[in-house]
Amino acid sequence: MSSQSGPSTEAREKVLSFYRTYPSPDASWYVNEVLIPQLAFYFDAFAEAARREEREALEESVKLQSHYAELLNQYDGGQRISFKDADDWKHRLAMSPEERIKDAVFRRRTP
Repeated sequence: MSSQSGPSTEAREKVLSFYRTYPSPDASWYVNEVLIPQLAFYFDAFAEAARREEREALEESVKLQSHYAELLNQYDGGQRISFKDADDWKHRLAMSPEERIKDAVFRRRTP
């Protein structure tokens, strides 16, 4: 969950847009004061869980890719790059082509 005390603005807006689509004048106080904060809280919790799951999947994927790259390098003497973790992979992804060339040379020199 986020460190803030209430639901995020994004989650609150999602809930509000739903209730604007299906208005109910009889229950407007209940919707505004009870349902929207509760549902926004759950949207935040689900979003946080999804981010955590996505991060774990990325970490596992990078670990497998790195292991596969090392195996293939041993097999055919290639120079495939392996990454320490997902942050290392993301850093490489954000590099310009020139930076990638320099990084590849650096990685070859360091074991």
